[in-house]
Amino acid sequence: MSLNYTAASAGAPTIFYPYVAKYAIPHTFQASGLDLPVIRFADVVLLRAEIAFRRNQPAAALAALNEIRERAFGDATHNYTAADIATETMFYDKLLLERQLEFAYENERWFDLTRTGRFVQLVKEERNYNNVTQTAVTATLQPQAYMKVFPIPQVQIGQAAPGVLEQTQGYY
Repeated sequence: MSLNYTAASAGAPTIFYPYVAKYAIPHTFQASGLDLPVIRFADVVLLRAEIAFRRNQPAAALAALNEIRERAFGDATHNYTAADIATETMFYDKLLLERQLEFAYENERWFDLTRTGRFVQLVKEERNYNNVTQTAVTATLQPQAYMKVFPIPQVQIGQAAPGVLEQTQGYY
């Protein structure tokens, strides 16, 4: 997340607010020529880390995690060590952190948390920024297990023969 400082007119107070710079290229809807990638190389590397760890290859998993960190930081000074991923919980803490940082605003988080069984555990608060008060705001959430799957669109249920499609449990 980056910070943007702007003033409405000369002499007006500066407005401070966070914004996402990775998509900050002016364009009209569907005309930027900068389509979102289907899969990025960083995604492949982090998935490789996860697979290596599941196959009991912690050295390979560590190397893949550190490949992403070295690219992000420009050197190896922030690399993880074997002690940082000594247990499955520790490994997934690091992996999910790297995925959260790498894929911010790319709609990957829900899938990662659902796949790793941590959705209900980790989606307990939402952090935002209030531009009026210029403070961080945290909202407490109450995720439910049924939220790990999407609801079936009512249009689809209505088009199907009665009893063929039923709404996902919890979305009634």
